[in-house]
Amino acid sequence: MDKRLSIGYALDSYLPITYTWIYSLFHHIDKFDITFFSACYEPHASFPLLAKKDIVTCPGYIKRPTGKFGRIPRGLCRVLIYNSGLCDLYFCWAARARSIKLVHAHFGIVGWRYIRLSKMLNVPLVVSFYGYDYDYLIKKSPVWRRRYKKLFAHAAMILTEGEYGRASLIAKGCDPQKVTVQHLGVDTDRIPFKERQYQTDEKLKLIQVARFAEKKGHRIFVEAVKILRDEGLADKLSVLLVGTGPLKEEILSYLHRNDLSDTVHVRDFIPYTQLHIELLSYHALVQPSLTASDSDCEGGAPVTLLDAQASGLPVISTYHCDISEVVLEGITGLLVPEKSSIDLANAIKYVISNPSCISRFSSACREHIRRNYSGERQARRMEEIYQHLIF
Repeated sequence: MDKRLSIGYALDSYLPITYTWIYSLFHHIDKFDITFFSACYEPHASFPLLAKKDIVTCPGYIKRPTGKFGRIPRGLCRVLIYNSGLCDLYFCWAARARSIKLVHAHFGIVGWRYIRLSKMLNVPLVVSFYGYDYDYLIKKSPVWRRRYKKLFAHAAMILTEGEYGRASLIAKGCDPQKVTVQHLGVDTDRIPFKERQYQTDEKLKLIQVARFAEKKGHRIFVEAVKILRDEGLADKLSVLLVGTGPLKEEILSYLHRNDLSDTVHVRDFIPYTQLHIELLSYHALVQPSLTASDSDCEGGAPVTLLDAQASGLPVISTYHCDISEVVLEGITGLLVPEKSSIDLANAIKYVISNPSCISRFSSACREHIRRNYSGERQARRMEEIYQHLIF
């Protein structure tokens, strides 16, 4: 196969700091050149463009405008150039100059946006769904039912993280033969591993790394900590919540009102380049994901669960979306029903009462991720998908 064959990756922007799984994927693609087609470019030290990787952006579009009236030219640019179709003409010219043979859009909303470019180029369109694009968009704006119907008809293949997402899209009318499970991947060779040990005479150190949004379950977590505190176990716990987002002030207020600030600490951000080193200091990662009131959900499973387990960190999470595929109950961690602070508290209490389970879970974590969620292995499978569709 020609190693210089080119494909286009379609994104809304390159690259939000939380999109680590997308970076891991294209980082390991080596049989194809990749050009990113994006409304704008957000340079970040964690996500440098690599060899054989290029980027084409919408002329004049700025992701985060500055100044008092910065939003005005940005809004005009989006309406007059990006949304109107003029930008597609520019993207089409750039794609033809690079001999793009396939477009891979990330998120359903982006896939619909790039149907036009796929048709102009007469190349296959692959679309990856990840989370909010399953049900949240449709509930927020029913027009997406019609748009998804068009997307399902045009796309050559649609990828989901696991069986939950696949079943969800089939239920929405997508041809089952078009929907394929494609796991996310992490770079296990670059993630430091440490088998965790926990003793009853030390505090159980728990961490959650997630945006403060309803579906991430922070409220369930802090309620579980309160339950444990009320049972006299506060001195057995040390909790760190890492992230920013719309519900952060609400969680901080809850901690203050319930005198939990000495047990639960909050930190805004850990750079991805430092995350795995930070995780080595903890006994377990807690991720009580749930379906939010606006129907937003994980879709698959948070990529942080892969990072954590690859480092040997067990996970306490929920039976939500595809999490039970990523976290093996009783093998690499514990799973509880979503939206139940009592069940989550009991899971944490189980670990406190059975400290040897941390070592047992930890020793299984790395092998599970290496075998099933290796970034390199998933990239090879993705290359097979591209090859099949192009040829």
